[in-house]
Amino acid sequence: MGKFTGKGRPILLAVACILFLFFTNDFGGVSLENTAIIVACGVDYDGSSYTVSCQLADSDTSQGNTPSQQQVVICGQGSTPATALSDLIQQTGWYPNLNFCYAILLGEETLQYDLMEVLDFFLRSEDLNDAALVCACEGKAEELLKAKTPLDSVSAFTVLKVIYQSGNASDAIMGLNLKFLVNRFYGKSNGLYMTYLTYREADTGASDPQDGKNVFETNRAVVFRKEFFSHFLERTQIRAFNHLTQAVRIGSFELSDLEADGQKIRRVEFQTSSPKAEASYLYENGLPKIRYKLDLSLVIRHLESDDDSIENISSSYQVDEGLCRAVEEAFGGEVRAFLDDLSAYGTDVLSAQENFFKFNPEGYRLYTKSHPEEDFFRDLTFEFEISAHPKK
Repeated sequence: MGKFTGKGRPILLAVACILFLFFTNDFGGVSLENTAIIVACGVDYDGSSYTVSCQLADSDTSQGNTPSQQQVVICGQGSTPATALSDLIQQTGWYPNLNFCYAILLGEETLQYDLMEVLDFFLRSEDLNDAALVCACEGKAEELLKAKTPLDSVSAFTVLKVIYQSGNASDAIMGLNLKFLVNRFYGKSNGLYMTYLTYREADTGASDPQDGKNVFETNRAVVFRKEFFSHFLERTQIRAFNHLTQAVRIGSFELSDLEADGQKIRRVEFQTSSPKAEASYLYENGLPKIRYKLDLSLVIRHLESDDDSIENISSSYQVDEGLCRAVEEAFGGEVRAFLDDLSAYGTDVLSAQENFFKFNPEGYRLYTKSHPEEDFFRDLTFEFEISAHPKK
């Protein structure tokens, strides 16, 4: 007992070989040492040639035993994103692994071309996670990926932090991933959107974006009508979109030059929150209508008045009836301008047509019985009601 028989030794040898092949990734046919783990891809297209920039998280242990994440960006060029990646392989000898790619950035010039054609390679890739974020950026995507930021040594991780983590709570981000993009494109609504990133140099005294620390900003969003660029949304329109489509825990709103409790207020900044707006899908007089009802909670975050006493500039200043009505009027104007723009451009970023079909199928059937389906959003009208009150 205690000794391996002649039959046991081949089994032990086979197990050892399997473990060896597993941990060296020879099952995949590519050595781990020659695999590039990509965390983000940038796509720049000028109408004839693609530049695909791949950002890697390189573990550098040269300074000690603890790995430190260093930013590495490698680029390939070709007539398609696939050939650009092949060019990258030829240059570096690394095989691109997209399993950990969680961000695809489109350069500014790329937005002028067919969006689905640009993204076709990534949409068909079996390796890429369908939760990968898709966003646009000012200038070239390659330059943004090479920019350094204070939040993280790898710029792609900063993008994910800004858009995913902030977007889940604030009213300032319009995030979109690959799966949601495809669902919207092949659905009944024709509006696609994505965050538009810009970056500026932080106050560090650095003159080169790759040497200094840069701050990423998300004050705009890009809107597409189907696969083609339509227009930009500004900060106020992004705020209106978020309050209409999701629950907002951390929002902001600012008013200036008004009077409350007999005091002239130069500027007041609110922290806002709201549940997802209630939407009613109505079919009246042969035409579709959507009515939104929004409940807005207010907390004063900062106040400047002609009276410079501590009571009037502290956050404990009470939100009175006058301030609530002023917010309702001003925010209502922003929502109306946003909805009017959607109607003018014919871009259904609210998924209004899709939701109408889902929640009022009979009304949708009656409309399409007497009208072409493509005219639905053009004939759709919006109504809304906003109620502001102090947060309890």
